[in-house]
Amino acid sequence: MKKIRQLLILFFIIGLWSCDASNMFVGGGSAPDISAPEISITTPENLAYESGTFTIAGTATDNVKVTKVLLTVLCNGSPVFDSNNLPQALIAGNYWSYGFKDLESGEYEITATAYDRAGNSSENSSKTIVITVDNEESVITIQKPNMKPVATLEKLNYRDYTNIEYFQNKTFSIRGSVDDEYPLKEITLQLLKGNKCVYSLTFDSKFSENETLAPMITGSLYNLTITIDSTKTPFASETYT
Repeated sequence: MKKIRQLLILFFIIGLWSCDASNMFVGGGSAPDISAPEISITTPENLAYESGTFTIAGTATDNVKVTKVLLTVLCNGSPVFDSNNLPQALIAGNYWSYGFKDLESGEYEITATAYDRAGNSSENSSKTIVITVDNEESVITIQKPNMKPVATLEKLNYRDYTNIEYFQNKTFSIRGSVDDEYPLKEITLQLLKGNKCVYSLTFDSKFSENETLAPMITGSLYNLTITIDSTKTPFASETYT
């Protein structure tokens, strides 16, 4: 009986020695995970302008697996979400994303932080961007020509000389201004015949003071004078809005 007991003890020790995953003589298990994830933000760009509803997204990688990406959000320096209830991004492989909805206008500082299963996080695990949320519509004023309601224009007899403001094959000007708290991205001019657009022109924020663009647009993105040569556009002797 004593010999059997000694043999069992010997087999038990040999079994422990031969099992690397649980060998108490070599550390008692596999090496701990001490590598922290790395994260990036690909959209939106830093210092971008967004509406109150937009998506932030990027990549997050780890030597094992990224388990969560949390977002810390400040608006004009004040926390938007409670620290115990931060927004958590959706993760798909090495990509993450989160959709914000109905944020108020203001300057936002958004920090995305990635964590792995072991809870590791380092300086490279966090990235911060600053964006401006603008929910206010631009106020556009047309000084020339005299603007009339569409219903009024539809009732006018354009063959009546007194109702004619511009003649075919002549140039005419549209003058107006734009008021907005934030920089403009672009302005689009459209001339409509009924519901059909017969002329469209878009110019972006690169349009600066006293610059001239075809067809003869002068001014800045906020104060415009647009002169159109009707001989080079698909106009007929009809009413446009």
